[in-house]
Amino acid sequence: MESNFSLLGYGGTRNLKNIAEMMKYDLDNAISIAEDQIEKLATFERNIHISGVKTEKFSPFYGQMVDSLPSDETINNSKNAFIAIKTSQYLASKFCFNNPNFKECIDKINSLKLNGTSLGNICSDIYENIYCDPNTKYRSVDGSCNNLRIPAWGKSNTAYKRIVPSEYNDGLYLLRSRSSINGKELPSARFISSSITEFKRAPDMKKTQAMAIWGLFIGYDMAHTPASNMVNIKVPITCCTSDGRPLPPRYNHISCAPITIPHTDSFYNKFFQTCMNYVRSLPAMKLDCTLGSTEQMNQASHFLDGSVIYGSTEKKMKSLRIMRGGRLNTILKNGKEYPPSANPNEIPCYFTNMSEFYYAGDVRINSQPQLSVLHTVFVREHNRISDHLARINSHWDDERLFKESKKIVVAEIQHITYMQWLPRILGKKYIKILGLNGLQNSLDDTYNENTDPTISNAFATGGLPFINSMIDGFIRLYMEDREVSDVKELKEHFVKTTQSNKKNYIDPIIRGLATQNCQKIDNKFTDALIHYWYTSSGDYGMDLFSLDIQRGRDHGIPTYITFRKYCNLSEVTSFKDLRGIIPLTIINRLESVYKKIDDVDLIVGVISELPVKDAMVGPTLQCIIGEQFIRSKIGDRFFYDNQKQSGAFTNAQLKQIQKSNLARIFCDNSNNITKMQKDIFLVPDNKNVLFSCHDTALPFIDLTYWKEEKGD
Repeated sequence: MESNFSLLGYGGTRNLKNIAEMMKYDLDNAISIAEDQIEKLATFERNIHISGVKTEKFSPFYGQMVDSLPSDETINNSKNAFIAIKTSQYLASKFCFNNPNFKECIDKINSLKLNGTSLGNICSDIYENIYCDPNTKYRSVDGSCNNLRIPAWGKSNTAYKRIVPSEYNDGLYLLRSRSSINGKELPSARFISSSITEFKRAPDMKKTQAMAIWGLFIGYDMAHTPASNMVNIKVPITCCTSDGRPLPPRYNHISCAPITIPHTDSFYNKFFQTCMNYVRSLPAMKLDCTLGSTEQMNQASHFLDGSVIYGSTEKKMKSLRIMRGGRLNTILKNGKEYPPSANPNEIPCYFTNMSEFYYAGDVRINSQPQLSVLHTVFVREHNRISDHLARINSHWDDERLFKESKKIVVAEIQHITYMQWLPRILGKKYIKILGLNGLQNSLDDTYNENTDPTISNAFATGGLPFINSMIDGFIRLYMEDREVSDVKELKEHFVKTTQSNKKNYIDPIIRGLATQNCQKIDNKFTDALIHYWYTSSGDYGMDLFSLDIQRGRDHGIPTYITFRKYCNLSEVTSFKDLRGIIPLTIINRLESVYKKIDDVDLIVGVISELPVKDAMVGPTLQCIIGEQFIRSKIGDRFFYDNQKQSGAFTNAQLKQIQKSNLARIFCDNSNNITKMQKDIFLVPDNKNVLFSCHDTALPFIDLTYWKEEKGD
């Protein structure tokens, strides 16, 4: 049969304009065909569901599923994104396949507007029909209306941003699973993980475990990628059998991309595992309402705004409040406040009963005790502030107290991140280059309404996972004299938040965060994350690094070399060019696994780089992280030191916010800690000495600057 290109008289790039016009003409028909395909998928999904193929409770796969569970709103939005994907694939099959200018043809699909179509109307409702009050003094919980010109910028349940164009097998959706050089299958994510990683402790002798856990805390605040559910019946998808084998083809959902475990795997073959569950991330409609390559959805708001504490939707935030005194809901145990237990109607439990599972703004806060404790500290901090504001402003109602308290807590988080955590990650020299070193001593006016704050896919998927390398496999508990009182294995404490509820347990964990060394950022990981992630039995769990590699491919994240070019770093055309950038032993491993330098996955490359002098990360990560944090500040109208917004902190209040530090927050919100070092991110020593929590050396925010006379 004659191809479409012959029928169109296709003869090269000069006819691409004609093809674009044909695509527009065929658009309504293409959408209709795509909708039919999605509806037909419903029968297939029901058959899978009826067959009993599901993720077994108490399995590591189940823990992974709960962590990435989409909300109802997220699922509804993603169904339209799936229709857009199918529409794009139909147009590509009709106009682009076998095309000598395939890439240019795909680019035409990428620029094809949905205006005037049924799908375009839906997209407009999501992104354009947003009402904003330009005079509001408070940020929205979902991130909308932060930018008054483009209200959807930074809104939860919207797509990540691309700083480098995506790479998919078909240019649109199919997992990046083949080499762009020779077309051969890329090595399995698990094979790469087992070949590259080492299970050696490599402690950073100056930095504390708080560096790692704070990184998780703010990372979860800025990005939460949900996994796909069945498109029509909203049921979680399973991609491997319960005993770790591939599913028969008749049960394989289109969103399945399981990780192959080689038969030679030295760890998993003991348990006869050959399949690791991986469900593809939910897609999102593009902000500009065009067709084309798949974009993934961020379920969190795209701002550093405390969403891990407060949620990213009005519904979630209201469910976390008691609607009195501006306070967050808590439960009392041993006379102390803790986050409430999760409601089984809201969240399926992991491995234990719901009383052992916190209900929070982000479900992942339950993943391990140190993170749960940090979350608990900030819930207490919110209530401490709201109680104080209620005492000095008795005329304020619940809503005012809540919003002012939230505003202060978010400012604390932003200040600690930018002034204390980020300079250690990126290095003070690079912070100066970015222009972020002036936050401490001056008011700021750098907000730019033309700066898009949206979290980049590269940052969320290829950048943030570096934090996992910093996590120690042991949780060390410390007494007040900073002697170790007990040591717990991390692999035995996934999703066991009750540990932090025990009397006299939360304080030893806090002291541990401020005393225990974090690990260096490199290819050395604790086996708790590589072999036991979300284990319940203790025999085996999932490989978190494998999942990170697979997620990068799922999201169409370009390769490590592509991002080095984006960052204007030295040219790398062969493995030998990596000398001085990556340790020689790791270069040899990379060459034995990948064969071609151009195929190295982004997360694998950046985690292997030697750190830049005075930083904790290598140059490529430094570039990706820095690019995001500069946009996250300049593009946030409500950033704590921005004086151009309605309701900005007064000069006096801002000076108080600039005193924010974790030492004071730990002192104020522990059970009975009496001393802390001033810099929590550095281990205590003769320069970073322990002070009494009552000492003015640990500065506190004077909330009397928020006192307001009735009628003001």
